Amino acid sequence: MQAKKHLLYRLLNRKRVGVSPKNYLKKLRFISLFFLFVVISLSVINAYINGLTYLGILTSGAALILVLGAGCYFQCYAKSTAVKGDNLIINSLSNPSCVTSLRSVRNVRTKSFLGIQWTNLNYNLDGITKKVVILNRATSVTVPPEMAIKKAIRLSKKQKANHKPDPVTVN
Repeated sequence: MQAKKHLLYRLLNRKRVGVSPKNYLKKLRFISLFFLFVVISLSVINAYINGLTYLGILTSGAALILVLGAGCYFQCYAKSTAVKGDNLIINSLSNPSCVTSLRSVRNVRTKSFLGIQWTNLNYNLDGITKKVVILNRATSVTVPPEMAIKKAIRLSKKQKANHKPDPVTVN
């Protein structure tokens, strides 16, 4: 409950709210390289112990392709996000930072499996729908990313509705 109040306070005062965990991109890069290293070392150990067999080469190749495919997927779609005011700030591993309006967010969904939250965020920028993936442990963040973004969108729409222009009078 205290975390939700803190989130609401930071959103109302237009402070930066980190949706992703701290050092998210560095941790993701480390985990990807770690899994790549583990698969390569297990393949080498398997080839050393059992010799080069077709089955060993096939399983090593399949595991390597699987890990490289997952690494490329996260290189493209895993991004760190933050909300400040009415803007969504998106940082990625390979591309420069991107700033877009919260109104461009089309869809936010979170799925949980084995204590890991997988949040998909779709937003529209320059007529192109783009995708962001946020992975985190359920215990690593006090407020789930989906709830933080949806709350920020709701507050942004409410504040925008309250700033209607004054009526024009004719003298």
